[in-house]
Amino acid sequence: MKKIFTLTLTLLIAWLAGPVHAQKDFKEAVAQPGTIFVYQVDYEGSVYLFIIKLKHLSADSVTMQWMMTHNMSGGTLTMTREALEKATAMMNYYSDGNYTLTDQTSGWVSQAAYRSLKEGKTVTFDMGEEEPLKFVAYFGDQDNKSFENALTEFPVVTDQRFGGVNAFPAIKLLNFNKMYSMMVSGWEDFPIVLSMNLGWSIRLVAIL
Repeated sequence: MKKIFTLTLTLLIAWLAGPVHAQKDFKEAVAQPGTIFVYQVDYEGSVYLFIIKLKHLSADSVTMQWMMTHNMSGGTLTMTREALEKATAMMNYYSDGNYTLTDQTSGWVSQAAYRSLKEGKTVTFDMGEEEPLKFVAYFGDQDNKSFENALTEFPVVTDQRFGGVNAFPAIKLLNFNKMYSMMVSGWEDFPIVLSMNLGWSIRLVAIL
């Protein structure tokens, strides 16, 4: 059964991936329609994959095709311009079907929230947990609170077409009340969530 599941998943990912084209620049290659992001979720003892295929990317909207392997649910998700610009709520819990988000993001940090975090400000996110959560960017050197100083690397397995690069520039966000954390892309114009630990966890493990 395990071998059959693994084969099925491999074929499904291959189907989602479509044609492979050589790419030189990591950011240019990743931040475009067709890229697949594979996340591992650990939720209340269940470990499964959350797979996203980027379908559309612009300042006006972002659309993703999504699938979860624990129940083979899926659909599409679109974030509107308003959500991309200003949202401080994140949708982290999915049911089978399609979504259009106007006041929330999912796996993405809005431009307003990102700018505040860069400036060292605390941002409160409604993430569907028991209460809103306050996060602040972690600056390793407290005497040098610059965005560049906060950047670190986030390792991830990548397809060959990404030129062998396997680390995202990333910024770490911390919630000190519950000791929760997030890692977010260091690319302000492509601010995807790389990992979250909110008592349950999700982590980007592969880019295809």
